[in-house]
Amino acid sequence: MVLFYAVGAYLWRDANEPYFSRAAAIKPGMAEAEVLDTLGEPWHVYDAETAPEDYYVEGYGYRKRRISNKVLIYFGGVDLIVYVYVDKHSKVEYVYIGGS
Repeated sequence: MVLFYAVGAYLWRDANEPYFSRAAAIKPGMAEAEVLDTLGEPWHVYDAETAPEDYYVEGYGYRKRRISNKVLIYFGGVDLIVYVYVDKHSKVEYVYIGGS
């Protein structure tokens, strides 16, 4: 069973290249401008003041997290979603990469 999940994860990652590698390069502490240079314009941006309580994209994975300043949401590859949380100093504070 473990082998089945390992092969499935590998195939999912392979199907989402090269976007997966670019998303995985986004790390806490990076400038927001670097994120935009790496991933382009996000599909959607929510800021802390105006985001709905359940701002996650239906049908895709997520990790429940409060928005301290804003979150950039990206789609890429075959079945990939990326949430990039940016603090008030325009630095990445957290990245979530998942699928549906």
